[in-house]
Amino acid sequence: MQSFSSYFIRGASLALTAQLLVACGGGADSGATPSTPSSIAQSSMQQSSMQASNSVVVSSSVVSSSSVVVTPSSMALSSSSIAPSSAMNSSAVSSSSEALPLCTVAANGVAYCQQGDLTDADESGVKDGWGWENDASCIVLHGAGDVPPGNCRIDTPETGGGTSPDHIMYNGEKVYLSGFNVAWIDFAADFGAGFNEAKLREALVDVSSSGGNSLRWWLHTDGSKSPEWGNVNGAQQVVGTGGTTIADLQKALDIAAEYNVYIVPALWSFDMLLDNSFRKTPTQNNYQLLSNDDVLQSYLDNALVPMVKALNKHPQLIAWELFNEPENMTETWFRERTEFYGGPIPTKAQLQRTQAKMAAAIHREALANGEVALVTTGSKSMGKYNSDVAGGSNWYSDEALIAAADGDTQATLDFYEPHYYNNEGRNGAWSPFHHKADYWGVNKPIVVGEFYVKEALDVLDDKVEKEDLCQRLADYGYAGGWPWQWNENPDGLKECISRVP
Repeated sequence: MQSFSSYFIRGASLALTAQLLVACGGGADSGATPSTPSSIAQSSMQQSSMQASNSVVVSSSVVSSSSVVVTPSSMALSSSSIAPSSAMNSSAVSSSSEALPLCTVAANGVAYCQQGDLTDADESGVKDGWGWENDASCIVLHGAGDVPPGNCRIDTPETGGGTSPDHIMYNGEKVYLSGFNVAWIDFAADFGAGFNEAKLREALVDVSSSGGNSLRWWLHTDGSKSPEWGNVNGAQQVVGTGGTTIADLQKALDIAAEYNVYIVPALWSFDMLLDNSFRKTPTQNNYQLLSNDDVLQSYLDNALVPMVKALNKHPQLIAWELFNEPENMTETWFRERTEFYGGPIPTKAQLQRTQAKMAAAIHREALANGEVALVTTGSKSMGKYNSDVAGGSNWYSDEALIAAADGDTQATLDFYEPHYYNNEGRNGAWSPFHHKADYWGVNKPIVVGEFYVKEALDVLDDKVEKEDLCQRLADYGYAGGWPWQWNENPDGLKECISRVP
């Protein structure tokens, strides 16, 4: 199995290295001001004249013994970037025959080195709303820090050295979460005004008869049914759970108990900032929940904590999921959607704070009632948002979330729940089906919360048939997997989970 190896620097002076990192954006932690194309070119020319005798060697095991020699002069001469892996071979690329990277500027104004398409488009040029894609190969040199969302970095060791368990612990028992996404029966309307019991029972029969034990089911989604909003001292705040939300979830859990199936309610989704004239999504209020501590506290006090108090003790509610793919709200493609509400978007820090405060509230209320609550969040990608070893950064480490919640030690996740779709141009580099759980360098269980089982996944010279994807997760040390989605592909989901040992 192939994997990306660390990129490293040989024979370059510290001065040149520092200049190159600045020219390439320096990562999110560098504090560098985003460069313009002209300023980057000027910086590259200065590097050329100052350090012409030095070179930087960037090496990768994407292909055997491949290396690219990048000289300062070549950086000034070319507007292209480091050659994609398909152009590399076992021979070193000579600095005298190759003009390689000049840093460029992404659509969001952040400088980084890149090769390939930086737009939100598939190979045919059609935009599809999935963010940064295609066979781009971009790099920020080792040690440069994290790259902002929407950009990328290849800086990956052979193994993250993680100790991720192959199960979660629930009521003193080891549990492997095998099942699928209901996601919704009626989008954003399953809770708050009653739900379709017949369809729920159909889903429960499908998962239990296939050997599964759990369903992931969206709750607030975009907020059009719940929670309830009201005017408090002239400002919109959350004033209740919304309609029959608690009663509906209680009933769903009671029915799930008949089939010995757990339910994981997923509270919010990135859809909360997408307009919908039919459902009248309260997008402006939702943004305030993400950005205003008083509004967030009203949600915690008047919706989330009452739900936890009423429902956490139910044996079929195995975990609370905070968000479905919240990071999407920070990515460029999201603002280009026709449904985007047109206002401000949350920052990384605001999303971390919102989720940290939610996690702490759930844990604290459970503890006050002599209970244990498990909390997770459905991040878009393990490699991009849950790990520091595969070109992204872990937004949800204990340290990050505790800091986001002003030092509250209850503000942590109990397991990670990343999603995986092979549409980010990473050619398998972020695939949990091609990297064992301990690869990612984390010490929490990992449940893969979404993935397609519509076709085989053929990357990194290791083709996994669609019906074997669920079993691959179990074989690779993950703590569970929920393929997407019951309404679309029930037979494929049943076949997949039936193969889990």
